[in-house]
Amino acid sequence: MTKVTGEQVKDAVQKAGLTWVDHHDCGICGQMVGYVINGDCISFRSGCGCSWSPDRPCSWDEAADHINRQNRSGDWGDVAAKVAKRFGLELEPALDEVC
Repeated sequence: MTKVTGEQVKDAVQKAGLTWVDHHDCGICGQMVGYVINGDCISFRSGCGCSWSPDRPCSWDEAADHINRQNRSGDWGDVAAKVAKRFGLELEPALDEVC
């Protein structure tokens, strides 16, 4: 499986004109936390409705790692492709592994 690079994520986000990418909703209050995009910079906003923390600068490679850590098959389907799509990035279809 080919890994997504930080540069691919950055290019896709900028092409799509995104300023926010969902990561997950808080298990307590339900508010979404995620990535904030400002030009060439990306940061992670972990503060939600029940907690607060300042945005944490991160790298485009960190966002790519988030995609690359997801499953490509299983009970929930191709999770990596679903997460990549949030960043405006289309992944090649996952190939079923042959045992």
